[in-house]
Parts: sequence; structure tokens; C-alpha cells
Amino acid sequence: TAATPDFPDAMLTEIENHRHNESWTVIDRAEVPSGRRLHNLTWVFKHKRNGKAKARLCVQGCTMLPQIDYDQVFAATARSSSNRTICALAAVFGCELRAFDWTAAYLQGDFEEGEVIYCRMPEGFVELDKTGTPRVCRIEKPVYGAPQSGRRLQRKIFAWLSSCGEAIPGLTVRRLEDSDGCVVVCDNEDGEMLILGLYVDNLIIAHSAKLTEDGTPVDARKTCSRQLRAK
Repeated sequence: TAATPDFPDAMLTEIENHRHNESWTVIDRAEVPSGRRLHNLTWVFKHKRNGKAKARLCVQGCTMLPQIDYDQVFAATARSSSNRTICALAAVFGCELRAFDWTAAYLQGDFEEGEVIYCRMPEGFVELDKTGTPRVCRIEKPVYGAPQSGRRLQRKIFAWLSSCGEAIPGLTVRRLEDSDGCVVVCDNEDGEMLILGLYVDNLIIAHSAKLTEDGTPVDARKTCSRQLRAK
């Protein structure tokens, strides 16, 4: 979709997200290894329901080659039955429900060692080298459009949740791998209930602790939610 006059700020915001995340390194065309294909970084524009303009920068994944630009791509998602169960448990035990959608979610993942994609610079932000040749983005972290991005994000989230269980005394973090590996249950010594269901970049949480708007527990004895938030 072609950009309209209300999208330039959204484009700058998206570029800033990538710069802050260090998604790529700009290199000269001559530094691209022989035989590696250059892919396009494509702008996708959308007006959200609230009227806000959104610009997303995506790699043209349809031109990427398996075993060269990507390897494993599967990422599981929480089953609809699991989400219904979480909602049912929240109703039965009087828990609160919260839903989160990560901002620039795929940018939070990490490539595996040696994994890299080479792309032409995005339209409107092209840099030239000393000879006037357009420079190249060496993509070093997952971006939207790359087939492996969802898997890389999921693997980082699971690793982070496991680290919480190891780092916080009295907290046990369990993935229900026998039934749905995208459902995580957190137990602590106070008997607090905290269940998370992960669906790509969306998270549904049922928690027994009463929280304020900023996520602070009303009851100081309820530590699980507070500790995860601090982590």
C-alpha cells in the first residue's frame, strides 16, 4: 500500500524501533558474501481501528531460501481450547484476566549464532557508499516477514520464563508440555495462581493477585506477579 501524508511519522517510529533494537548493521555491497541473495525490505501501511497510522517494515520472506536464509520455522501457539480453559479457571477461582500484545514483538527475538539475512535498505532510508552504490542491511535479529521470526521470539520467551523460575526463590515455572506447551503455570509458596497462554505475540494471563493499573500487587504478600514484573 502506498504511503499517504499521515504515515511519515509512523515510518520514523518503525525505523527508530529497529535502530534501538540493533536489528541490522549497514554494510557496503562488496561485503555481502558471494552467492548470497539480497532481499527487499518492504513497507506495509495500515490505519488501525482508532485511526492511528501504522507503518511496518517487513523483509520479503517469499524470496528467502531454506537452509541459507532460514532453517527451522515452526512455532507452536496456544490452542483455542487452552484459552477457553484459562478463562474458565479464572471464572471458577475468581482470578483477574489480562491480555497483552507486545509492541514490535518479533524484534525482541534473537537469531542463532551465524544466522544472518542480507537486504536492500528500506525505501526512503537508502544510504550510498563512496562509489554511489546503495549500501546493504545485514539483518542480525528477527524482523517481520522472515519465516523464522515467530520461532525465535517464542524460544526467547520460553527461556525468559524458565530463568524466572530459576532466579526467584520459591517460584516454580512449569510449561504444560504434555498437553499444551504454550501454557505456562507459575506456582509460589503463597498458593498464588498465575497461568499464561502464549499465542505468537499475544499473551493471556489469569492471576489471583489483585493488581493496580500499573501491575503492582494490592496485597504485598502476593509476590509472584510482582516478582515476574520486576524480572
